[in-house]
Amino acid sequence: MLEPSLIPHYQMKQDRKLIQTYVQMRKIGRGRGTVTAYPRQLESLVRLAEAHARMRLSNLVEEIDVEEATRLHKEALKQAATDPKTGQIDMEILMTGLSASSRAKSAELAKFIIALLRDSNKSFKMNELYDRCREGYKEGFT
Repeated sequence: MLEPSLIPHYQMKQDRKLIQTYVQMRKIGRGRGTVTAYPRQLESLVRLAEAHARMRLSNLVEEIDVEEATRLHKEALKQAATDPKTGQIDMEILMTGLSASSRAKSAELAKFIIALLRDSNKSFKMNELYDRCREGYKEGFT
């Protein structure tokens, strides 16, 4: 009979599969210069696999549990951390609320404004600065 506080155990094969999934998630971001997985994601995969095993009333985490944990995790990331501009998963959205592309655009805009103020040697009213930014900034400013 199973205990109510059942904690499923892992076989070596499932341990390795979870770690491989996590390593693959980390590699995805390296090519783009962003982090796509943190240790917290590995912990999430472990908890999801254990929960799936419990749902099956099993005291052993099996391959099906790891596969379902991976599927659920990927789907959650797609829904919560996809940059609408690039269509790619960006973990920074979860951490800061801004995607890497949005942060880069903001930094570029700040440089543009600093250069505009430095080159003009005068102060601007807010509406005038806004108009200058709209005219001069190549990506647009709203």
